Amino acid sequence: MDIEERPNWGPSEVELGRHLRQLRLDLSLGEEQVATRSGLQIEVIRALELGQHAADVDTLRSFAQALDMGLGELFTLWERQVLARRWGV
Repeated sequence: MDIEERPNWGPSEVELGRHLRQLRLDLSLGEEQVATRSGLQIEVIRALELGQHAADVDTLRSFAQALDMGLGELFTLWERQVLARRWGV
């Protein structure tokens, strides 16, 4: 299913991409470093961060591992970011 065909159930790929990019920058990692650590192509890293690539669980797990965190932590941090933005939590 293409991104355009999916119902809007939650945060968009663009929002996820912003989160991934911010995490990477917070850890002072370059795109190349994440690509090397994750085994993902740099084009995939860029597309993820721009919200132009719908990430599957394996891709997100690889990205998270490149940041030395688990997939659960990646989503927990995202959830906190979303709550803070929406509710000032």
